[in-house]
Amino acid sequence: MLEHIGFTLLFGFTALLMLHVQAHAVQYRTLYAVPIFIVLLSMLYSVAHEWVRMVRRQCPKCIPPLVPTFVAVIVGSFLTVFLANPVGLGVVIASSLVGLGAAWLFPKWATAAFCGSFVGMLSPESFPAFHQLVLATIAAAGLFWAGAPVFIGFGGKLGTTAFFGCVVAAWLTGAPLLEAPLPSRQIAMLILFVAAISSAGAYVLSVRCKLGPVMGSALVGLFAGFVLPWLPMGMNGPLLAVVAFCASFAGMANTERMPTESHALLAGLIAGAVFVFASPSLGGAGGKLGTIAFASTLAAKPLGDLLILLATPHVKMARAFAAAFIGDGVRDR
Repeated sequence: MLEHIGFTLLFGFTALLMLHVQAHAVQYRTLYAVPIFIVLLSMLYSVAHEWVRMVRRQCPKCIPPLVPTFVAVIVGSFLTVFLANPVGLGVVIASSLVGLGAAWLFPKWATAAFCGSFVGMLSPESFPAFHQLVLATIAAAGLFWAGAPVFIGFGGKLGTTAFFGCVVAAWLTGAPLLEAPLPSRQIAMLILFVAAISSAGAYVLSVRCKLGPVMGSALVGLFAGFVLPWLPMGMNGPLLAVVAFCASFAGMANTERMPTESHALLAGLIAGAVFVFASPSLGGAGGKLGTIAFASTLAAKPLGDLLILLATPHVKMARAFAAAFIGDGVRDR
């Protein structure tokens, strides 16, 4: 029963964001709405597959202990708020530091603390009161606990959990979520590039370097938070730092969900495109970046497999042609 609730909430709030993304893409230019719609269909395919998998494979042992889980989420949330605002580190660096510290000191509870850090990324403009932070954190901790057996191994699940908590807190307290204009076309291209590199980078650190998903994402976020804001003003470095951290969540996926670096690059590109069209809606809610990554990871596996399937005959043909060409060259000599 718990996993059904967790599944429904994780999917429902991801769908909420993606419907906003689709609407903004249609409003901006119909041509851009087509690839977003394809991403949405691919995401729905993965969700349906996961639902069948959940029904067939119940995993009550996957649900973590209640009290330590809530404590870890709460500590991660409050510590991130403290580092981001009174200390003044900013949300990207603050969340990254919490993730790194938790992965190093308390690896068993690192994912819960990292999830809490995403709640702590909420905007003080939307959530100025302490009770709003408490409400968002408790709601996120509840979903983290209930949703543990579902969508295992997908990047962005922790952020989606935090997004649920923040949106629920906003609805219950009447907090206004922020709006922002769509980025310019030049900035959008930079967003796509940074997102693809960041997702692949986090994946390599997590899987190939065996640092784990929390450490891999946190290292990318820490680098982005310290380096990218120093880019020339016209490149909007602070925004690109946020994009890099967002895409790094997609790179937290495991090898079952994201078998290759090519899939990670594709997930990053999708995350970048979704980030662009998600800008006008639901701003200020912690976890929005992770929800973008979650939708992107859900969509990337089916799309990546389809692209590989379509490209395989052409790759084989190119290899055969190259082998024949090289062989003829050797015989001519």
